[in-house]
Amino acid sequence: NTNINEKVLIKIYDKEIINYKPEELTLINNEIHMMKIINHKNALNLYEIIESPSYIFLIMEYFNGSVLLDYIYRKKKLSEDEALNIYKQIISFLLYIHEMNLGHLDLNDGIILVDNSNNIKICEFKYCVFYTPNQRVKITTTGDKFFLAPECYSKKSCLPELADMWSSGVLLYSMTVGELPFYHQNELDLQKIILKGEYRLPSNMDTKMQDFIKALFEEEEDSRYNLNKIFNSELFKQNNINKNNFQNGLNILSVKYPIDERVMNI
Repeated sequence: NTNINEKVLIKIYDKEIINYKPEELTLINNEIHMMKIINHKNALNLYEIIESPSYIFLIMEYFNGSVLLDYIYRKKKLSEDEALNIYKQIISFLLYIHEMNLGHLDLNDGIILVDNSNNIKICEFKYCVFYTPNQRVKITTTGDKFFLAPECYSKKSCLPELADMWSSGVLLYSMTVGELPFYHQNELDLQKIILKGEYRLPSNMDTKMQDFIKALFEEEEDSRYNLNKIFNSELFKQNNINKNNFQNGLNILSVKYPIDERVMNI
């Protein structure tokens, strides 16, 4: 931004690709809509939308970090303390959107930016959906399948809060272990592994961390940790992580600044 000498991040969508994938335009419009609504310190802010004959540009706040996937790869794996520091910011974001009855449904290590101080920003919101508490949402399109909850495969529907909690478990596991809990190159085999809940926990992992991850990977939704349960977990109590820490500054009714829109005539 040359007016105030401020850096920005720019996400670029190619219209030619969109023309071949009409569903992509729906996802882009949904992302823009969600970025107008979401106002949280761990989510990138959208400043402006600009359209050219060939591209759509989302102008967003600048954040000097790397993708979490690359961050984990460089470090091999994170210490449990470092992983928890990042994880509690993910939980802060989930607490905020779930109180709005909004599910993310695509939490993964490719859409989270992290800086050298372990501060994070979530930067994609294509699959976000509003929901009515205790009512299932039909799954029509999905993001990263390695992070997808089993009910999204088996029932083709989910309770968004609990689907997000499963995905958060995949993130926590990948940070502390250095690999994905559920992995196969073949999508059908991957689906079988997720539905069976086949994963391993390192023997040297803290027992409270093991119990916590197990509770996030409960195949039955009724048994899986939700947000209230995680704050009562031994892991969170041991690390003095409580819900009150996240209430400050979470103003759901706060109004974001106007977004300059010159889009979407595709």
